[in-house]
Amino acid sequence: MQTIRVAEHKDLEPRPMLAAHVRSANSQVLAQLAATRASIFEKNKRRHELKARYWAVGLWSLVVGLGLSTVALLLRTRAP
Repeated sequence: MQTIRVAEHKDLEPRPMLAAHVRSANSQVLAQLAATRASIFEKNKRRHELKARYWAVGLWSLVVGLGLSTVALLLRTRAP
């Protein structure tokens, strides 16, 4: 059985970013910032899509289980 582990949401770390680019040109800093944000967004997007897929599978499993238990109860109560 698979489980979903709890993981941190990825985001920028502002202090290391500032320390690394204090003396850099604005355009270079903005390019680096945009590239970092894009990679973080892609990682988080994959994680959210996977979680959504697991939620859908779990929901359908519950629906099927409820349906089968209802059928079993109906069959059991009809028997003489």
